[in-house]
Amino acid sequence: MHLSWKLLAFVAILISQFTLHDRALAETPLAYSLEPMQAEFILPNLSQSFTLRNLTEVPRNLRIEVLDRRQDGEREINRKTSELRVLESRIQLPPESSKTFLVEYRGPKELKLERAYRLIVTDETLGTSTKDSLRLSYRASIFVREQAHAPDLFVRSWKSTGGARFEVVLKNRGKVRQALAGLGFQGLELVKDSVRSLEAGVLLAGAERKLNLEVTDPHQIEAAKTASGLVLRFPGEN
Repeated sequence: MHLSWKLLAFVAILISQFTLHDRALAETPLAYSLEPMQAEFILPNLSQSFTLRNLTEVPRNLRIEVLDRRQDGEREINRKTSELRVLESRIQLPPESSKTFLVEYRGPKELKLERAYRLIVTDETLGTSTKDSLRLSYRASIFVREQAHAPDLFVRSWKSTGGARFEVVLKNRGKVRQALAGLGFQGLELVKDSVRSLEAGVLLAGAERKLNLEVTDPHQIEAAKTASGLVLRFPGEN
């Protein structure tokens, strides 16, 4: 009898573990999807549609908001904005269903620089209290620009920080964002960790950013000091 109680307790623990696992699995980011994750409004285009899909067998309550997006070095600053409007700020998605919603641009029609925003979708299916809610969100990018806008990235300053490491400040004086993936410097071969640190980076129009990078050979740094300066190498350039 004593053994039977132990066996029952063990089975109960297993059942509770699987129940928790299934619940956690249902609340992963794959519980729903948002498309697209990046959108451009090229004026005079003033609207863009997005699609939400419920990938589970339970209803989902989703909250939608749009925020202004600024860049301060490596920090992203978000504030409320009236320049973008979401026609539906809350959406209830039935199981295994999808819904398309519209985002409208209501800001200035003449822009000196590309404007950046965040579209944030938060899953509030489990409630709102901190104790029993696991909020999962998507942060999509929205950019608004004129057709003729282009990036203009340059090295504002750089210095050796010892050995094979160096610090560089990049500034985008152009009118549109510049992706940092694939970026390099003439005469320098970056180590893999430095290459990876650039892959997801972006420099918004008018912003600057300080980067701490490393090369494969310290002699490359010494050669760059005697050269005319640090020259950017863009993707596709030899």
